[in-house]
Amino acid sequence: MLLDPATGQETPYQADPLKRVDVENLTISEKTHEPIFVSFEDDRQRRVWKDKSFETDFKLISTKLPGLEITPVSNTADERLWLLSASSATQPSVAYLFD
Repeated sequence: MLLDPATGQETPYQADPLKRVDVENLTISEKTHEPIFVSFEDDRQRRVWKDKSFETDFKLISTKLPGLEITPVSNTADERLWLLSASSATQPSVAYLFD
């Protein structure tokens, strides 16, 4: 929900495109204070990307780690370095540093 503090008006921001689950998480850039992605989780986590540069990076990482669920864990203040977790139902989590 987006809230206009001046009017108190609430506006829906993002719903599950598949209409199966509620929003799990909204990830906001610490650098720009703009949304990066909205995530939904049912069988697997799905993301609706709001920042196309992050989406491009994430797609690149996904091709390098096929079959793994990749989760951003932390990042530097300038968002140049990201700590990522990659795992699957049969593989324990492994941490990666993305530059």
